[in-house]
Amino acid sequence: MPDVDLLLKPREAAAALGVSYATLKQWILNGTLKTSKTPGGHHRIPQSALAPFLDRKSVV
Repeated sequence: MPDVDLLLKPREAAAALGVSYATLKQWILNGTLKTSKTPGGHHRIPQSALAPFLDRKSVV
């Protein structure tokens, strides 16, 4: 089975990172966190894009 990168909704990604939805939205809007957009214009975050943020949290 090929590797599939799970796409998370912004609220799911915020919960996984332990940050608020507002913080995550800021990261998306200022380009800190890259997303894909659905045909309806909703952001989806590849689970692999969270790794650098999880690494940062463990260092702090």
